[in-house]
Parts: sequence; C-alpha cells; structure tokens
Amino acid sequence: MTLTAEPGPDADALREIQATLDNAAFLPAFKDYLSSRNDPDSKLAALNRLSAMMRRCGTVSAARKNSVLNLRIGGAVGGGAVATSIVAVASAAVPGFFVITAIGGAWVAFTCLRQTGRLSEEEQLYADISMRMKEIWGKTNEE
Repeated sequence: MTLTAEPGPDADALREIQATLDNAAFLPAFKDYLSSRNDPDSKLAALNRLSAMMRRCGTVSAARKNSVLNLRIGGAVGGGAVATSIVAVASAAVPGFFVITAIGGAWVAFTCLRQTGRLSEEEQLYADISMRMKEIWGKTNEE
C-alpha cells in the first residue's frame, strides 16, 4: 500500500454539504420530493442514491481515518529520526551523515504532520455527513 495524502474535496465544500443536510428545510423537502414521485422506481432510485452516498461517505471517512493514523506514525518516525540523529551528532567524531538523517527526519515529520490536520478534518466531515444521511434515511422511511 502506498501512503498518499491526495487532496480530496475542499473541506469548505464538505461543510456546505453538511450545512445543506442539517438545514431544517431539507428533510421535509426531500420527503415531499419522494411523495411526489408517481413511479415507485424513481422513489427507489432516489433512496438508493442516498444509501450509496451514505456508504461512500462512511468508506471515505474510514480511509481518511486510516491515512491520518499512517501520517501520525510517519510524523513520529520522522521525529524519532531527528532525535536519534541529534544524539548521534553529539557523540560522533564525524557527524556529517547524521546531520543528513536529522534533516531528512525533520522533513518527513513536517510533511506528515502538515497533512494530518486537513485529513482529520475531512474524516470528521465525511463521518458527520454519513451519520446525517443515515438519520435522513431512517426518517424518510417513517410513515
């Protein structure tokens, strides 16, 4: 598995989706839309799309959570490389190599930890959106 921190949708776009789903007018409007469907297949298609989006958001949330964990581990490893390199530089007669590993470790730690905040925020937004869709799904099936 390759560790990537590919950017997903902008967190602002996810917040807009979250705000739309949390809007008090959304659920009644969605229920009205479903009740206005004369064709049972179109109602099922809308509910299936909602279910698919809910599952997709849950899957992406779990993937983001895993990526955040991997990045935190990478940051810790980079920080450990810096710490051990500093000790090695202090105790070595020729510290040249250990300076390079200290710089490399600092770069790894900084790169990993810089990405952690964004991915953590996206993970939470996807989880919130998935949970809200689940609530909507349950309320649309109430009679």
